[in-house]
Amino acid sequence: MFLPVALAAKLMYNAILICLEKKTMYGEELVQRSCNYIKSRQAAVVTEYDNLHSLIAEQYNIDTSGEEFAKQIKARFESNLQAVENFFANRTDEMQKKLTNRLYYNPIDFILACGLHTLGEDESHACKIAQGKWRPQGYYDVSIPELGAGNFWGSTEPSIHGNILYLMNREKNAPVTLNQQSSFLHVTPLRNDIAQPLLNSEYLYQNGDQFGLLFAHTGYVYNGNRIDNVLYTQEKAFAPKDCSQYVQEMLDHQHKFITEDMLYMHRTKMNEGYIRKDWADTPVALELNSKLKSVPIEDVQPGDIHVKWDFSNNGKNTKTRTHAHGHTTIVFSKQGNEVLTLGDGQAVPYRDGFGLETYSAHPIEISEDCITETRFYRAIS
Repeated sequence: MFLPVALAAKLMYNAILICLEKKTMYGEELVQRSCNYIKSRQAAVVTEYDNLHSLIAEQYNIDTSGEEFAKQIKARFESNLQAVENFFANRTDEMQKKLTNRLYYNPIDFILACGLHTLGEDESHACKIAQGKWRPQGYYDVSIPELGAGNFWGSTEPSIHGNILYLMNREKNAPVTLNQQSSFLHVTPLRNDIAQPLLNSEYLYQNGDQFGLLFAHTGYVYNGNRIDNVLYTQEKAFAPKDCSQYVQEMLDHQHKFITEDMLYMHRTKMNEGYIRKDWADTPVALELNSKLKSVPIEDVQPGDIHVKWDFSNNGKNTKTRTHAHGHTTIVFSKQGNEVLTLGDGQAVPYRDGFGLETYSAHPIEISEDCITETRFYRAIS
C-alpha cells in the first residue's frame, strides 16, 4: 500500500507553509505546528524513498537469486564503511573534532554497519529491496512516533534504509551530486585537509574547493545545520536540526539558540549562577529574554518549552557549573509529575529523529552520577 499522492502532497504543502509563515505560535497552535512539521517531513521522505525504489527497479535487471547484485552492493557498503572508519580514526586536533563531531555523533559508521548487516543476512533480501517488493514495517505510518519504542520512525531504521537506497540507485564512480531539497540526503561541510580518508568514498561531495560528506539520515544532527550555508545555495525545507534548532524554528525566533543559551537565560532571570561573559548583550540573549517567560511546573500546559540540563554529580553546586548536557523540547501534554514532549533527539541505537518522549517534570533530580535540572518557558503573547 502506497501513501496516497493527495495526502503526501497536502502534507508537503503544509510543511512549506510552516517554513515560510512568519507568525509567533503559542500553546496548542505551537503543538499543532510541530506535529504538522514532523508528519510532513516523514511524508516527504516516504515520497523520495518510493521514487528511488521505482528508479532502482527500472535500472537493474536483477536475476531470481540476486546473488551477484547483493554481492556488489555489500562490497560497496564495506568499502564506504572502511573509508568512514578511517576518517574518524584521523581526528587528531580540536578543530577536526569540532568539524566532525556532528558526523561522529550521528553516527554514520554504525548506520553503515547496520546496512551491511541487513544486506548480508539474505541475498534475496537485497533483490526484493531493489525490485521494490519490500518496505520496512511502519514505513507508511506517518503519525507522530514515540522515540525509542521500536517503531520505524523515531529509530535509526529510516537512515539505514535510506543509505541502502542511495547506494543502490547511485552509479558507481560517478560524481557525488547534491539535491538541495532532499528530505533525507544531507551534507556536512568538511575542511579540505581532513577529507583525504574519504576521497574514495561514495559519500564525499565537492563543490569547487569546498568538501562535504553527503549522507542519508533521519534529520537529527549534532549542532544542527548552523554551518551548512557554504554548501547550500537555497533554503532547505527539511534541513537537518538538533533539538534546540527545531524548537527555535517552531517558535519562529529569528536567532538560532542552543540549549546552553536556555541555561544562561534561566540564570539571568534568577539573577544567580555563572553566565558566559557578554552573553546578555548578544542578539540571541535579547530575543530569548524578550519572547519567553518562566512557567511554574504546576502551571505547565501544551505548547510550553521544556528544557533540561544534566550536570555531573561531583559535589559542586549546579549554579556554578559551566558545562552540562542539555535537551530542549515542546510540551505535548502533562500528567502528574511527567511531561510528554515533542522534540528532535538521538541516542543510537535506541532512538533517533523527531517524535514523542516522556520526561520528569521535577525541578531537581539527583542520582549517583547526575544532577538533572528541569525548567519550563512560555512564549510571551
